[in-house]
Amino acid sequence: MRFAALPIVLAALALAAPRMVAAEDAPLLAGVDPAPSRDEDVPTLSLFDASTLGRGRFAVHAGLGFPYLTLRGQYGLTDTMDVVLALNSVYFQLNQAELFVRRNLWRSGDGGYGLAVRVGADGSCCAEVESGPSQYSGQRDFSLQTGVVASARGSGGTVFFLDAGLQVVAKLHPVTSVPLSGLPGPSDYVGPNVPVHLGTEVALSTHASFFAMMGLDIHLRRDNTSEPYVPTFALGIELGT
Repeated sequence: MRFAALPIVLAALALAAPRMVAAEDAPLLAGVDPAPSRDEDVPTLSLFDASTLGRGRFAVHAGLGFPYLTLRGQYGLTDTMDVVLALNSVYFQLNQAELFVRRNLWRSGDGGYGLAVRVGADGSCCAEVESGPSQYSGQRDFSLQTGVVASARGSGGTVFFLDAGLQVVAKLHPVTSVPLSGLPGPSDYVGPNVPVHLGTEVALSTHASFFAMMGLDIHLRRDNTSEPYVPTFALGIELGT
């Protein structure tokens, strides 16, 4: 009686064993590695480096710094191109809407290094040329801009980037600063800014990153003589799909 149930137990194990082996070995037999664990995932969310989000992905950024408060949305049009809409405010004294595209030009085989270009335009409102916000932001009525982004990705998803550009800023109705000096000249309508920013993005998870940036904005407009060199900085958070 002690061993009466033994054949039944052995028969059950014989039937279950093939199923267990097939389930464990199926990925290997199919030539597919098992999916990595959560700890092995490499975070990829980055909005300011030379990479792009990827087709159909969406992310947002909120930043606090000088001279801007920033809210930014970014969408992956293709695997190598993103479209970006940003709302920048000099603490509600001068407001700016910015629309541009980012195109990845090159990245290394392991994705550690990359190069991208950005092209866009923006419009501003609610500040006079003589006001402080216009002087230290360098903004006028609208501008066209382009820039180059170079980046390097470290371990754990941390990214370092350098963003340097040229911004052609235009004032629709300029006023000369010298009384009785005649009509405004071409340099009163259009002038360049040269922003140079260095920053990092630190992955918090696969869908969130911390952002920090510092740089220098060089204002070359003739009516920006009071603030020709403006240091900038920002801290922020990024969330994405």
